[in-house]
Amino acid sequence: MSALEFIADPRFNSIRQHASLFDTRRQAVIGTTLTGEIVYWNRTAERLFGWTAPEVEGRKIVEVTPASTTREQAEEIMARLREGRGWSGEFR
Repeated sequence: MSALEFIADPRFNSIRQHASLFDTRRQAVIGTTLTGEIVYWNRTAERLFGWTAPEVEGRKIVEVTPASTTREQAEEIMARLREGRGWSGEFR
């Protein structure tokens, strides 16, 4: 399984402008707002999770990506990001 790169940072507001760069990555790249709303979903994410970008954009990340066993971890990560703290890692 590919690593999941998770971006929830206001500095990525122009993420669509960088879509071609993210689509060349072999990793799933998902951009969200600080409240967890998906704003970007690259082609690898489509292949990995089985959802197209139009199907997930606007939905909450915790509804789409994590299995039930990792949902709690995803909620903790989003809370951390809302507090202004960073997070980097992988879901497996």
